[in-house]
Amino acid sequence: MNERLNSMWAEINKRFFNDELKPLALIDWDEIGGDEGLNAHGFYEKRGRGIYIDDEFEFDEDRVIAGDVKEHAKVEASYLILLHEMIHQALHERGDPNFGQHQQPFLDEAVRIAAIMKVEPPTLDAVNQWPRLEALLFIIRGLGE
Repeated sequence: MNERLNSMWAEINKRFFNDELKPLALIDWDEIGGDEGLNAHGFYEKRGRGIYIDDEFEFDEDRVIAGDVKEHAKVEASYLILLHEMIHQALHERGDPNFGQHQQPFLDEAVRIAAIMKVEPPTLDAVNQWPRLEALLFIIRGLGE
């Protein structure tokens, strides 16, 4: 269990889910979006009760504290990816048989959370990519240098 991701999970659970989500067995980094990967940045796994964030976003805490912009962008991206995966977790815990998909129940949760965040809500055709990470990816992948 990655302690920093676990503390992010706890903060998101409190802020957006009223502490209703059950603690997970594992929250950690993994290779998800590689050449043979899921073409995703994160993944909620119901059997093992875990959330995995692509290791592309693994950040160095010392460099974050030192003010490294790229590492800070990784923290922000990890938070947003974790939030997305926690919507899948919430839907699973509520018994939605399609919890792993990006259908109307997922959209409803994303719209609710977007209102709390005061950001533009997603549409059904773009909810699988919500929240948007383009600006953060631009920094993380070195395109912003």
